[in-house]
Amino acid sequence: MALARYPPEAHHPTCKFHQDHIVNIRGKQVCLGCWCLNLGCILSVPFVLLLNHLELEYYFSMLIGFLMFTPTLLQLKIQWKPFKLFSRTSLGIGSGLFMLSCLFLAPVSYTHLT
Repeated sequence: MALARYPPEAHHPTCKFHQDHIVNIRGKQVCLGCWCLNLGCILSVPFVLLLNHLELEYYFSMLIGFLMFTPTLLQLKIQWKPFKLFSRTSLGIGSGLFMLSCLFLAPVSYTHLT
């Protein structure tokens, strides 16, 4: 007899000890952290396009992305599942904003390459 089962889309068992790490999406149990991080990274693409359209300097986009990490720090003390969803999604958006701003919005100088 197994103590807990692992859903195919989650790497946490469905036991009483890991219920805060699992979220049900359309009847499927998925890992809360992975799902929200992936959702946040996908959502960061329109955000970086919007910030680029507003003609903000790339370092402001990077700063906004970096500051979106703060809910994750607060989540260490606030163990409420809706806040966990928000903080992990915010972390995904922030990570995507930071990386996309570095890769696509930062100015490139080719003078050092020759």
